[in-house]
Amino acid sequence: MMSQLRERLSMALQSIALMDTHEHFVQEADRLKHGCDFFSYLHYVHCDLMSGGLALEKVSLEASALSSAQKKEAFFRHWPNVRFTGYGQALRIMAEDLFEVAEITPDTFAELNANAAALPRPGYYDTVLREGAKIVRACRIVWPHSSTMCDLDHLFPVPVFDHFATVASRGDLTLLEADTDVSIHNLHDLEAALDVAFAQRAEEGMVGVKNFLAYRRPISFEQVPAARAEEVLLRTTQAHADTPVGFEEARPLQDYMVHAIIRRAVERDLPIQIHTGFQNDNANFVDNTRPTRLVNLFMTYDAA
Repeated sequence: MMSQLRERLSMALQSIALMDTHEHFVQEADRLKHGCDFFSYLHYVHCDLMSGGLALEKVSLEASALSSAQKKEAFFRHWPNVRFTGYGQALRIMAEDLFEVAEITPDTFAELNANAAALPRPGYYDTVLREGAKIVRACRIVWPHSSTMCDLDHLFPVPVFDHFATVASRGDLTLLEADTDVSIHNLHDLEAALDVAFAQRAEEGMVGVKNFLAYRRPISFEQVPAARAEEVLLRTTQAHADTPVGFEEARPLQDYMVHAIIRRAVERDLPIQIHTGFQNDNANFVDNTRPTRLVNLFMTYDAA
């Protein structure tokens, strides 16, 4: 009786349509332009491999000049260390479900790699995402100074605006000016450029806003008077790229602009994603990511 109940529950759960709120892959048309192999699908598994010892070899399996044979050797040196992590288990499931290879081993690698390379074909996002995973739509993180690579069918853009908060030199401001066609000499100009960037991303189909600052600092964003933020910004206008304003010194400007970004998201009724908790790769400070640091934002922006 219990096994029948579990089977019914499993079937019911697997039929539920999903919204995927965090993705990095590009739209199908862009994916098909470039060849794929097994190593193209690692992503977070590669971060686990780095933590598992690959970092000591100072090589990358995702984008490097290594041959496929060299990548294979490096992968299987460290695969035993990560095969039972969450990401490692996801890769094992993908190997069986998508590449039709039951185990990831040196003996099965040739078949695994060939099947991974053959998977991308026109329409396979429908097959993999909608039919296989029941993912109706996915939110793709869009990094600063880059195109969305979203088709507004499977993938919808969630841009990062952190670069407006982390300006530390004249060079940083020049990049913002190039993106927005706004000359930036003071805080008013910086916010005007932010308005332009929001309008640009809205035209591209923006469905949310992402904050990744937990990888660089604690996510406590205080209310800062405009005058204090302006003092920092004026120093950045005179700072060269090789002698930027210090990251800690620039905290007042960062805090002010994070609030400015949130206000604009609220005005457009956009969800705001702030990275908390787990961090990928090595040398991070997980204490930066404590969600309790965000209480003042929750109290201030109840409409967010």
